[in-house]
Amino acid sequence: MRDRVLAAGVARRYDSGAIVIAQGEPAAGLLIVRTGLLKVAKVSSEGREQVLRYVGPGDSFNEVPVFDGGPNAASATAVEPSEVTIVPRAALLALVESSPAFADAIIQSLAARLRHLT
Repeated sequence: MRDRVLAAGVARRYDSGAIVIAQGEPAAGLLIVRTGLLKVAKVSSEGREQVLRYVGPGDSFNEVPVFDGGPNAASATAVEPSEVTIVPRAALLALVESSPAFADAIIQSLAARLRHLT
């Protein structure tokens, strides 16, 4: 299934320090880190940065805006040169509809992250 997800996306390369996605901007899709390391963070209205997590090879992020249709909830910046696959919302939703096993894996991933936060 992972190969189907990656095939539905577009690979992009980012230099160290590059902004991969910006908080508040429209979501491009689900992001999967192929190589490198990204910092996912939110910036408060006072300008304070809160690092939510670091994501590396094999990690995915930005699921919430993909499923709720809202903007990026956080920004992601490349900590080192990185390659990321971006899977558009429509492609991801089609995969969810076509594969109950994939839908279950997404639900488990979201539940695990929610459990970690609480």
